[in-house]
Amino acid sequence: MNKKEYLAKLRMYLQGLPISELEDIISDYEEHFNIGISKGKSEEEISKELGDPKEVALSYKSTIETNYEENRQERRSRTNWLAIIVGTVLIVFAISFLSFIRDLNYSRSDGSFVNVKSNGDLVRIGTKGIEVKDGDDHVSIGWDGIKVKDGTDEVSIGWDGIKIKDSESSTSRSSSGWSFFGLGPGDLKWEEVNEEKLAKIEGVKNISISSPFVDIKVITEDRNDVRIHYHGRMKTNVVPELIVDKKNKDIDIKLELPRKSYSVNNSTVVLEVFIPKSFDGNLNSYASSGDIYMKNIVGENISFNTSSGDLILENLEGKTISITTSSGDMSLSKLVGDTINIHTSSGDMKLKDLVGKLTVNTSSGDLNLQNITSEEILLSTSSGDISFKLDDKADFKIKGSSSSGDFIPNGRMKVEENHKGRFSATVGNGQNSIEIKTSSGDVIFK
Repeated sequence: MNKKEYLAKLRMYLQGLPISELEDIISDYEEHFNIGISKGKSEEEISKELGDPKEVALSYKSTIETNYEENRQERRSRTNWLAIIVGTVLIVFAISFLSFIRDLNYSRSDGSFVNVKSNGDLVRIGTKGIEVKDGDDHVSIGWDGIKVKDGTDEVSIGWDGIKIKDSESSTSRSSSGWSFFGLGPGDLKWEEVNEEKLAKIEGVKNISISSPFVDIKVITEDRNDVRIHYHGRMKTNVVPELIVDKKNKDIDIKLELPRKSYSVNNSTVVLEVFIPKSFDGNLNSYASSGDIYMKNIVGENISFNTSSGDLILENLEGKTISITTSSGDMSLSKLVGDTINIHTSSGDMKLKDLVGKLTVNTSSGDLNLQNITSEEILLSTSSGDISFKLDDKADFKIKGSSSSGDFIPNGRMKVEENHKGRFSATVGNGQNSIEIKTSSGDVIFK
């Protein structure tokens, strides 16, 4: 069995695991092959050393399920009810505090009444709400709801319901009335889905993919049609229906709920879409509460819209790449476009090896950038640090402002200004530009 065959079988047997976990395992085994080949071993020899891919996958699944069951009750209790209680207490505090402050008719120029930052920790209270950050723990309260993040665990409470997410599973509850808080009937039971559909690609210019809470995964293959595979297990009171609609130049792939009210727990379901490598049209993805994973896509206009879920994008190329999220972390790597636009309300971002005019606007969350190639970079944040790692060929004129935070240049920069919240510097000849505006957060160049 050669490398390609081994990894394909391993991927098949690992189906049902969370997308990020599955991709990490595949990446590790791909690295095993690369190391073995560099030592003069054949792909067949390495395959035998690694073992039967089916047994390897079953071992991983068994270990993950065992660890999950051992921690399930503790995690559920801690993540769900503690987060709701903490959020409720903070809301009461915020309302009382804001009323008191408004009576005093006092505020800072950046709209914050309290803005304390020390060693990466943050307490900020202002017209946009309240935000507390302590290491990996992050609580934010605003008009769009409550978001509580503890490492990889996350709870968000908004107008569209409650969404609970941890490193191994996710829970969503959405409805109207007080059943929003779980006071209505649950009737949850385990459901398993395994459905596959095909769609012809001839003449298609637009592909749209949408899901209420199921993770979306899009990758390219050597094929002449679109393959959709909807599979996995979930504990739920409703099972979304897979609908594939092809009209003229459009393919619409969606998971549709039979009713607005739903509750889902412990979902490992994924909507996988395999599109031809030859497709070069427009691609749009929307997830209300679920992750989106996309890799090796070349298109015209590529757009993403998520309410609560992580975004993992790798090796994408398009004329325009547009991203809009309400809550969730982002990991973007090797994106190429004439313009790349990112707008997010809450969540950390890691951007690496991006090429194109880049615009980033975020309300809350840290921003980490590395090796960005662009004639123009515009960064705007309300709360969160900006960390920028420049490569040796960097050639930028940098200018910006920070209402509350420090500008920390690297050793290769020529600093022209760094005083009273304003800063400017040059690296290289300064042919390209970086403009930064932040209300609360440090700006660090490495």
